[in-house]
Amino acid sequence: VIFPGPDASFSDVLKLVNYSCGVVFVLEAVLKIYALRWGYIADGWNIFDGCTAVLVVVGIVVSETGTGSVGPAISSIRLLRISRTFRLLKFAEGLNRLFNIFLLSLPKLLNIAVLLVLLLLVYSVLGVHLFSHVQLNGALHDHANFQTFGHAWLTLIRCMTGEGWNELMHSLAKDARYYEEVLGSPCVPAMTDMMASEGGWADLKAKGYIDNPAGCGSAVASYVYFVSYT
Repeated sequence: VIFPGPDASFSDVLKLVNYSCGVVFVLEAVLKIYALRWGYIADGWNIFDGCTAVLVVVGIVVSETGTGSVGPAISSIRLLRISRTFRLLKFAEGLNRLFNIFLLSLPKLLNIAVLLVLLLLVYSVLGVHLFSHVQLNGALHDHANFQTFGHAWLTLIRCMTGEGWNELMHSLAKDARYYEEVLGSPCVPAMTDMMASEGGWADLKAKGYIDNPAGCGSAVASYVYFVSYT
């Protein structure tokens, strides 16, 4: 909890609070089940409370009886205990209303997520077609490039967050003059034509241009691509 680590008294207080909350949650669940019988599961919040109580009990049992081999399990169960905070939604009418609205809007949010995935799919394929041959430079490096569909997908997800997309755009816009005069590593202007020609992939593979692209960038393609995407 605290680096370099809590003292024994702090750990004891934390454990006492954890056990006290666990007892309260379990007693509440047991009393509700005794009073409501099968009506207990008619309310979604009751089911949530019951699951929370079970997680608390499992967490206590595992932490007290578990060994080092179940360390990850203990950590996961302790992390799930944060679900207790959702119990506050029951008592805050405004928060409860907002939470219910959020649940009702989930199907529409899933539709938006599908559209975003399709957008990423289209732009990933287009990015590989336009920029897979561009020589690495600046923000265009081993971890952000369009040499494969997977790299393009991850690169576009990063750009979606607004992280360095303009730097990547400028790196993909570098022309033959920049590579030759600034980097001292001339690019191959006709690499796109070589890829489209018969036997182009085999020729490029033989020359090492597939694993290490040496093509030039395109300012127009780069600017239009990234401005339309972002």
